[in-house]
Order: sequence, then C-alpha cells, then structure tokens
Amino acid sequence: MARQLARRRAPADTRPPRRTRREVEEDTVEDEYEDEEVEETPRRGRSSRREPKVTRRGSERVSKRPERDTEGWDAYKSTRSETSSFNSADRFTIDGAGDGLVKFLEDRPFHTLKQHWVERGKGEKKSWTCLGTKECPLDLLGEGSRLLTYFNIVDVDDGAHKYWEAGPQVGDQIADFADSETFAPINQDGLYFEVNKKKDKGGFWQYTLRPVFEDDRAWPDDVEPLTDDELDDALDHLFDRSVAEKPSIQALEAIAAEIEGDE
Repeated sequence: MARQLARRRAPADTRPPRRTRREVEEDTVEDEYEDEEVEETPRRGRSSRREPKVTRRGSERVSKRPERDTEGWDAYKSTRSETSSFNSADRFTIDGAGDGLVKFLEDRPFHTLKQHWVERGKGEKKSWTCLGTKECPLDLLGEGSRLLTYFNIVDVDDGAHKYWEAGPQVGDQIADFADSETFAPINQDGLYFEVNKKKDKGGFWQYTLRPVFEDDRAWPDDVEPLTDDELDDALDHLFDRSVAEKPSIQALEAIAAEIEGDE
C-alpha cells in the first residue's frame, strides 16, 4: 500500500559527531559503492518472464513441459544466491542529499557480512562478499573489507517494506540506539527514525539517524504513522539473508588471481 508523503528535513541542531580518519576512509569506500552501476530487477512478487501454460490438478498449478537445468525453484535458489545485493528495487536508499523516515520491523539485523572492494576497470564488478572463513581467497591476500548489516524496515515515505543494507557508519548508530534504555528495542511501538543524508566538508556522504516517536511534538504534521495492518503485512513478508550476494569460492579465486597478476 504505497502512499505519497511529504519529505522532511532533519532538525537544524542535528550535528554529526567528530569523525576519525578510519571513518573517513570507510566513507570513501561507501561513496565508491554508491557509484557502482546496478542492474534493475523486478520487484518481489512480480516477474518479467511469461509463465508457461498450466493445467489444474486439484488446487495446484502444474506445468505441462519438463523443467530444464535453469528452471524450477532449485535453479532459482542456486542462481539467486550468486546474484548481487546491489540490483534490488527493495533496498532502502536516499538518492543524493535528502531525508527519509523509517520504521524498524525487528530489534536486530537479519544478516551481517564482510564485503571486499577490489579496484578494477570501468563497468566491472568491484564489490565482493567475503566467504567469512579462513579460506576466503581475498582474505588470504590481505584485502581489506568493510562490515555490512541488513535490517528489515518500512520506508514511511512510500509505505513500502524494504531492507536496509547499512555500512559501518549507519550500523554503529543503530547499534547504539539498540543498546540504549530509551530506544531499545528499536522496533518498539510508535518509534521511528529520521534519516538525514548529506555531504560533509570533505565531500563524503554522512548519515545521521534521529529517533522520533509518533506522539512527539517533533513528529511532522503532514506524515501519518503506519497502521497496524501495514505493519502486520510487512511482518508477514520479512527479507532474509538471500538478498545478499553469495559468490562461489571459484569466483573469488579468479578475482584473487587477477589481483596477483596485476602486481
């Protein structure tokens, strides 16, 4: 149930904390990630492919023709696990500088991973999910990585259920709120978070989260809180770790060989 709601500005007294050199370096990588070209795919529940004709057998729909190796749910799950997390319209983003308002659906992230960044030619894939084991070829080469954390949220601006792929700058802020006495759990009734995105003096994107309750005076007059039905519907369709990229060890070995060949 999409709704057009007015955009908000974060309060004038919202100031980001002093940043360390490590945070600046991480933001530099995050800026590069945002510039990486993505491939649009259909939204969840829709398909750009025409389904085969089917016959009825009881209440099930059964295809008349046999499935090939690239068809069927086993093939879907196998291929989906190797696709990039940067190609989904269900990911929460703020285009350029701006503001957003989100509602967390769970009190914790549903997935956490490390992601490597490999400088390659224009148009080539640069971000690679770490295997998370001692056998990761990019870890063995000493390639650095950053933390990505995934959250189920509702984007109040359009009422859509999405997932938030949060880098370390955002993840640290959410973790602090999750540990606080006032704002834990982060998915408590009536609690939302304003998200402000802008560039700092160094030209890097800075995200600032500000908690706001729907009965606060600070709640924008032109925005309606989510209804129970909207929240229940979103909770019935939570995203899981399948939205994240899962490359094969062979793919990472090939990238590692490419790096070694350039040295």
